[in-house]
Amino acid sequence: MLDKPQLTALFDRLGTPPAGRQLILDARAQAPVRPINPQAGSVVTILASKKMGRDIRTETRHIEFPAAVTKEHSANVLEYYTAPCELKLKLVDESTGGIRNILHIPHFLTINNDGFTLEEWLSESKLARLAEKYPWRYSKGSDGEWYAPQVEKHLADLGIRYRVVSDASIPRRRVDNLLYLADYLHLAETCPEDVLARLHEALKEHGSLTFMELLGAPHEFDADTLNRAIAGNRVVTDLDGQSLGDKRTFRLYRDEALRDFMLADTRSGSLPGVDRFALNIANGAKFVFEGNELTIVMVAGDSIVCNGQDGSTITLTRSWLENAHDKGQVRCPQQDQQSNHDLSRFSKDDFETTLRRQALLAAESEPANVSGRTLRRWKARQEIALANGANEVLALVPNTGGRGNRKARLSTQQVELMDNVIDEHWLNSKAINFKTCHRMMMVAFTEAGEIPPSYPTLIARIKSRETNRDVRTRYGKRIAYQASTFIDVLHHDSPVHGSRPFQYVHIDHTQLDIEVISSRTGKPLGRPWLSLAVDAWSRRIVGFYLTFDSPSYTSTMMTVRDMVRRFNRLPEFIVVDNGSDFLSAAFESFLRAMGTHLRFRPAGQPRHGAVLERMFGRLNTEYIHNLAGNTKATKNVRMVTGSHLPQKLAEWTIGALYAGIQHWACEFYDQNIHPALDESPREAFVRGMRENGKRPQTHIQFNRDFLIATCPPVDRTGTRQVHRQRGVKVDQRFYWNGAFDSAHLDGESVQVRYDPWDASSVYVRVKDTWVRAVCRNLHGLGLLTEVEKRALSEEYNRRHGSLSDNERDTKRLREFIQTFTPEGALATEFERQAENRLLYSDLDLASVEPVVAPMRPNLAKDAEKTPTPSPTPPVQSQNTVTTDPVTRPDSDDQYEELEEFDDF
Repeated sequence: MLDKPQLTALFDRLGTPPAGRQLILDARAQAPVRPINPQAGSVVTILASKKMGRDIRTETRHIEFPAAVTKEHSANVLEYYTAPCELKLKLVDESTGGIRNILHIPHFLTINNDGFTLEEWLSESKLARLAEKYPWRYSKGSDGEWYAPQVEKHLADLGIRYRVVSDASIPRRRVDNLLYLADYLHLAETCPEDVLARLHEALKEHGSLTFMELLGAPHEFDADTLNRAIAGNRVVTDLDGQSLGDKRTFRLYRDEALRDFMLADTRSGSLPGVDRFALNIANGAKFVFEGNELTIVMVAGDSIVCNGQDGSTITLTRSWLENAHDKGQVRCPQQDQQSNHDLSRFSKDDFETTLRRQALLAAESEPANVSGRTLRRWKARQEIALANGANEVLALVPNTGGRGNRKARLSTQQVELMDNVIDEHWLNSKAINFKTCHRMMMVAFTEAGEIPPSYPTLIARIKSRETNRDVRTRYGKRIAYQASTFIDVLHHDSPVHGSRPFQYVHIDHTQLDIEVISSRTGKPLGRPWLSLAVDAWSRRIVGFYLTFDSPSYTSTMMTVRDMVRRFNRLPEFIVVDNGSDFLSAAFESFLRAMGTHLRFRPAGQPRHGAVLERMFGRLNTEYIHNLAGNTKATKNVRMVTGSHLPQKLAEWTIGALYAGIQHWACEFYDQNIHPALDESPREAFVRGMRENGKRPQTHIQFNRDFLIATCPPVDRTGTRQVHRQRGVKVDQRFYWNGAFDSAHLDGESVQVRYDPWDASSVYVRVKDTWVRAVCRNLHGLGLLTEVEKRALSEEYNRRHGSLSDNERDTKRLREFIQTFTPEGALATEFERQAENRLLYSDLDLASVEPVVAPMRPNLAKDAEKTPTPSPTPPVQSQNTVTTDPVTRPDSDDQYEELEEFDDF
């Protein structure tokens, strides 16, 4: 980003007027000037911008987001901002002479070395609609670009350019490739020179090689090395036309000349520019003269008879036609050979008939069952096809579908009257049925004196006109979404589930269909919540978290911890729904610091998370619904008897269930063939890492600093003031560390995070180091979770009034915690927290640092009931799970050796 002297120097060099300077300064300080307001179905993405050092929020997946990515990686763009300012414009409607007051917020402000530009990015179709509705504001030039002349003139007086950009100008292949290479674009370590020399030698020998050929024998290049060479422009590629996600077609070239020649050869089915020097004068041939397409119907000596598209006939001379073609006045119509060969519209019988006719034409003797006239007609159709560059075999396809009476049986007035009835009575929220609509149509036709169509004709007309918008008007958006067409992919730059592992990881939560019990008392504790992280490309489960607590920021970060514990990296994109646990500023700031982009699924459209939603369903049907205490029967709760209530049949503890889910996810599901992949998720993951690079620069250490980074901040600001004698104050309690006894820290604001597993500790950022501050009143009470601390504080306040800062109240609180015995629902909640602590303490995923053993009795009373033994799942014991991920040795081959994934 530019500092103040650099920006001032840019203003002076460009001669920006004072008003324009103030607009730019305000935009840099205030952007974005409005919150994200996505339209229905829009995909919101929060781009973690390294160039800007801040979040860049975009509202559309295929317009604003690729525009932001292009600016992020463009060397010409110094800074860019979304929703930078609010413009109050007065535009003149030239048709009426009226003044239009416009309140306009541009999508981007771009700062380049050559000036400042405000930009509006819209789809081509939307710009066409706006130009028709507001011709005084938008117009399309002869060069195909869009303009807003009045807005441009207004901003030009301020020294600022204005651009209207359509989605047609987005280089989608390049955007996709930039995202692929993002991990390599700013590396200090370049590709080794010896490897580059070997790569150039291979390309010199073969001219060009695909990415996959370079990975295989005899070259055996590493994917990370090739990615670094491409990102550093050390090898010639076509980033605008070929996708790095498809290794079998992406080519590396010897030099630019060879690349341009090969691309020109593959993009044309014939000689380039053949229409400029060749004109076929034969029956059926077509040519264009002054914008009119003419078809040659007869060639007789020097005279040529042609038919126009309107049915008119014109006679030309051969010499005139040849001279006109030489002067460029006549040209052949441009045809897309691939589009003409639309084979999907032909049936199997059509192809069989076509091949049979072709064989008859090729026969030396005249067939007995086909007349000579039919053969001549077939031959003429082939000649016309050849004259126009079409396929001669497809010219023999029978056109039986064109037979019959094609004239409309209803008059134009009848159709209009029927459509009016449909628009007025059918397309509304009353959602009347067909019979009622037909009765209303009969009345309307009787009044108009017209003959009404039949009941089946009305139904056919309604169904032929029905769109998804009509369904939404009649039944609402939820039913319309269910009835809408399922679209796998909208653009070639957006594969259905990404193009490599750890590109997109979906995270979501669900409450499992099973009742679990306490490992200590055997009493039912309710249904646990499961958080899953699934890699979209390989369908592999890369992290999960099982708990009794409802979804929260802690659940999300515990899932992230588990992902890093297993794979030591985070994905490029995390895809989530619009739950409150994903909307926290702390979660966004964490991902921004880690360089991970956050993408939100459209609200109320679960198909965008189909990978994860299907995983939840598969887990339930394949595993959870086959365990004792499952809640399948409660779907029809009125038919469940008391003896078969899930609470009475429950046998599983949360620890045993965690081990069972881990075995299902990491052994059973992970190694079975996935129908969409034709290989197991583990095999797809390992293959994807080998082909796309392990990206060691994205390695994340699972250590104390990472655990603290995943702890929640104390509030939205995340800071507290240091008191030299008492420490930092969090939730009416003071936390102390010896580092606070310093005159330099007294009164300073420092970052503070609390450990949700250890209420006695917070972590304070002092001189670029996290130090642990301990609350004297809670120290020594054992591992006390945030939920327990909150419940105890509420109970204390209910009995003794609100807590104050004096020493007497803090001592009374400590005594209360040591002696308090919960009852009823509170006892159940404390038992749940005890089960959570027991599970995640064994996995070293709970508190950041070890906690002093408790000096207080158990919070939950043990009734006279003896503990119910928990079933042993048919899997590895929980002790086999890696419990010391911090000290786990790093290995460069962790993605190659399958044994590394035995635990996951």
